[in-house]
Amino acid sequence: MGFSLTEIKVFLRVWEESATAPKAMATVREIFTDKLRETRETIGRLTRLADELSESLAFLEGCRSCDQGQHQRECGGCGRSDHEVPLLVDGIAKR
Repeated sequence: MGFSLTEIKVFLRVWEESATAPKAMATVREIFTDKLRETRETIGRLTRLADELSESLAFLEGCRSCDQGQHQRECGGCGRSDHEVPLLVDGIAKR
């Protein structure tokens, strides 16, 4: 999740090729700003995935009491829950 080896090489090359310290630091600031934006976007995507997984696991907890005679085609449509079937579960059940 940090800087890749290629990014570090570019970072160091730009640093060494900068004519002055202020220009070098401006470049560092720009690189760090971009990485912070990317990191926040990744955190957002991972947070949404974690929420979807938690919701799916909570739903699936109720499947432990499922009638052993039911077929997989009935999953998600069994009516055992007053909650909407989570997308991750629904996608598997409808496959």
